[in-house]
This record gives sequence, structure tokens and C-alpha cells, in this order.
Amino acid sequence: MRFSFIVILTFLVTITYAEEENCNYHGHLIYEDLGCKPVTKDGHACPVEYTCNFEIKNNTCNFRGRNLPLHEKLTDDDTYAACIVGCYCQSTDKFTCAILDCPEWLGVPVKFGCYRKYQVGKCCSVGQICPTESTPSAECKTSEGKFVEGQRFHPANTCLECVCNKGYEGKNEPPFCRKQMCAAEVRHSEEVHKYCAPHYDGTDTKALCCPDGWVCPSENDKELPANPEVTVSDLKCKYGDKTLKLGERIQGQFKWYDGSLRDSQCECIVPPLLTCREDPKNTPAPTPPTTPSYTIEKIHD
Repeated sequence: MRFSFIVILTFLVTITYAEEENCNYHGHLIYEDLGCKPVTKDGHACPVEYTCNFEIKNNTCNFRGRNLPLHEKLTDDDTYAACIVGCYCQSTDKFTCAILDCPEWLGVPVKFGCYRKYQVGKCCSVGQICPTESTPSAECKTSEGKFVEGQRFHPANTCLECVCNKGYEGKNEPPFCRKQMCAAEVRHSEEVHKYCAPHYDGTDTKALCCPDGWVCPSENDKELPANPEVTVSDLKCKYGDKTLKLGERIQGQFKWYDGSLRDSQCECIVPPLLTCREDPKNTPAPTPPTTPSYTIEKIHD
């Protein structure tokens, strides 16, 4: 993008990451998104398991450990970052929501010399910034590159969504950053409460944030050799009606965007759910938008 008469204010920063962010490699974000309670153990930097309330009562919806009665609404703050608003419990274990149509998705142009402005926790842009010599844009230096005021960035090896703003000094924390919102119980309530397993594209060298899909029990599942590096433990995962010990593995399948089934290797890493990654023999491909399982109505923001 080309800007006219832009003066940049630079904040020299050093990026540091909290120890807890290493937990992103093991798929802890989904449990936080589901409102599960962490269980810690001495000698472990990350929770070793989570306690989750997935019990569904008749004529209710479950959301982050709470049972919502029919027709009760979630606040927009609960879901806005996931680009859905106006969510309410329509029927047992099923939400109905409105999905946003952001200006940038509709091809609404920006003014010459301007760019879109974002805020933390907001799905859509909230306006435009038009820098001038007298009102320059601030700049944030990160390990991912330089970003200007109002621009989004995603720190490497984390599940954070950040926005560059004045006052940023390299600490990826509020009000500049927040963890990604998956809204898993709104988008995939059936899979969650049937103890399907979150599936992630990529390898174990990448932070596992919001799942790219779900692997549910099937007659085509295959048992795989257990992870030999895992020590004996009483920890167990649930997969449908099955129980797997820590380190035990299966090969399941998840539905790709074109309807085809692809293999996924699942392991009991952080109970109670299995953690699944795409089988290395599959050809990597960009992750397209998935068709949501919840009911949506398009609205304009």
C-alpha cells in the first residue's frame, strides 16, 4: 500500500514471551475457550489436564461451563472476536447466531493514502487511519516485522491476536493483545459434547490454537502404537465412548472442506480430549473457511 507524506514514530522494543505461551504447542487454548478448569502438577509448567463440564441438560445449551436455558442470549463480547453476534440458545445444545459482513470482506474500498484500523477483540475494521505529517502513525517493531498503528499482527508461537497502537513497548499483553477466540461450543457444540477430538493442521512445531476441524469416532479408526516417550500416568482422555491412556494414539479421519475424508493422527496429550494433527503423508494445503454447524443470519456491521 502506498502512503503520501507519512512520518513514522518508532518504538524500539524487545519481544519476550511468557513461559505459559509454550503451552500453545500442546493445544491448551481450546480448553480455555471451553471454560475448562486447569489441573496443575508440581514440576510441570503447563496444566497436565483440564476439568470440563460437557453435560447437556434438556432444553439448555452449554457455554463455558454454564447451562443456558432456551432463548437465553450470549453477550456480543462472548463471540464478537469470532465474527458472530446475537447468539442465543435455540434448542437443546444448538445456538443460532448472526454472522458479520465486514466492509473489507465486501470489497468496500479505503480512501487514498489511508488503511483500515482494527481494535483488539473486534472482528471487523472499525474505521480508517489517514496519516499525515502532522498526525503520523505510530509503528510497532516485532519479530514478525513492522506494523503501523491500528494494524493486526500475530506473535510467533503464540495464540495471540494483537493490534499495534501507541504505547506498545513489546509486551504482548492487554490492551494490545488477547488470546484468539474459537467459540467452539457455539460453532461445534455437537462435536464438543460427543467428545470428538480437535484437529489441527501443521506439525508439532506450530502453536495449536483454534482447531481446523474435529475428528469424531468412526468404525474406520485405527489403533496406532503408543508414544514411547510418554511415562506411565493415571491421566486418561475420552474419545466418544472410548478411554485412552496418556500417550495412546489412534488414526481417525476428519472431513475436509470439499467433503473428502483425510487421515488425522490423534494422541492423548492433555486430557480430557485427544489432540489430532494431520497425517504427514497428506499434502499440506491452505485452510479454507469451514461451514459452521450453527444457524447463521448475515448482518452488516
